[in-house]
Amino acid sequence: MPQVGFIVATLLGALPALAGLYYVLRGFQGGFEERRLFIGFVVGLLIGIAGFLFHVFIDPVIFPPSPLGWLVYVAGFALLENLMMFSVLNYKYYRQRPESPFYGVSIGMGFSATVSMALIYRLLAAYPDLTIEVGGLLAIAAVAGAGAIMMRAGTGALIGAGSVRGEPWPWLGRAILAQLPFATLYMLLFYAGHPDYPQFPLIWSVPVLAGMLAYSFWLVRLVMRGALREALPGQVKRKLRRAIRGRSAG
Repeated sequence: MPQVGFIVATLLGALPALAGLYYVLRGFQGGFEERRLFIGFVVGLLIGIAGFLFHVFIDPVIFPPSPLGWLVYVAGFALLENLMMFSVLNYKYYRQRPESPFYGVSIGMGFSATVSMALIYRLLAAYPDLTIEVGGLLAIAAVAGAGAIMMRAGTGALIGAGSVRGEPWPWLGRAILAQLPFATLYMLLFYAGHPDYPQFPLIWSVPVLAGMLAYSFWLVRLVMRGALREALPGQVKRKLRRAIRGRSAG
């Protein structure tokens, strides 16, 4: 079972990240170096280990529910996770490169892939018997992980935009603020179906997951129209405009 759990966790964590990377960057070919993009994804995978450890130590603060615990959870994750991506994107290898927002997307998705894989593996290790209830929890974790992948792609792009503009701290603040709504919804998932909180049945997770996905895709579409498009070289940007006009005309 540990081997099966590892395979399932890897598939449910890595495949959505790779698919998300393709979805976000498919229209921006020529705007970035693939080598740096790959290195960014690997770095994101590595720092995602620290992100998982944050979950191990910070998740318990929301039990029992309290305003202070909620504040520590939501603000703590938004601050610590974005500071890690900030430290990478403002290192000299990426700092003030015009295409840094693209590398921010890659780092954010790699980060999320590791966190998602680790959380899903921990879930499968805690519930080795695959019952209907465990299958439901697994589906919830997978969907939440997919939303987190897109959300961190957006915050990574924002941090990269700050690196390009030479304004790292204001854009770090934007990334932190952008993560707060998602982190709040993510926190609510922990109460859905919890035996100690019958007022939050498992069905509660459906609107929460819908909100997480809607918000994360809205955020990533926003940065695709803004930070990523602005990072394109002039020639590539003109080519993209022609392609968009062609699709519109068709």
